Amino acid sequence: MARPAIVAALPPSEQGAVIAELSQAGFDAIPISRPIDLETLLASRRDVAVAILDGERDFDTSLEYYALLHEAGQDIPALMVLSPRALESMTLGPSRADARDEFFTRPYSPDALRWRVEAMCIRSMTVDDGSGAVLGGGSTEMTDWQRRAQLLAVFNPKGGVGKTTVATNLASALAVNQGQRVLLVDADTVTGHVTTSLAWNRSGRSLTAGVTSSRAGRSRRWPTSQRRTRRACRSCR
Repeated sequence: MARPAIVAALPPSEQGAVIAELSQAGFDAIPISRPIDLETLLASRRDVAVAILDGERDFDTSLEYYALLHEAGQDIPALMVLSPRALESMTLGPSRADARDEFFTRPYSPDALRWRVEAMCIRSMTVDDGSGAVLGGGSTEMTDWQRRAQLLAVFNPKGGVGKTTVATNLASALAVNQGQRVLLVDADTVTGHVTTSLAWNRSGRSLTAGVTSSRAGRSRRWPTSQRRTRRACRSCR
């Protein structure tokens, strides 16, 4: 399945590295330098998923880009790249940003920007029936759900917001208190510390064994993060 197109209108000092990173990830990365370039592109293509814009150095031009993203029935989310100070000034005043638009602060690495684009592409495929956003396109028949496990994702592009704490506590509660078979996958390539939080210092240790052995009062001393997990699991009972 072909990946969507991503357009980028960034300063020359940033544009090349970002385009190269997105292209390596399989996106059709398209650099643009003028609003007319974006207008011409959107007239011929309907697969543009995200537009990366410079929201600081030439704000008037960025507004032209932004207007084009929402013309002719299109609704393409924008990822605005700017400094922390510029972001603060924008949050204090009126903003034209759509709910699906996001901000990304300088300095940044092309790899980090690429993962934010990945997250925005995933969110663009979700639907919300009132109970929360879920990925669309799959079968919703009950017979289909009965043949596979339920998937729960704890996601946030920012580090240090509690993803690991929530994921380990939830997995522990389901495994120990509800008797469920749980596969806990740590997909965070930067700040993922599931094994540390569960004090898994050797391979082959199961989630249930780790939590139940701590309850049995064995002599092994668990790290502070694991003691928090144990207390949270008790509260789930």
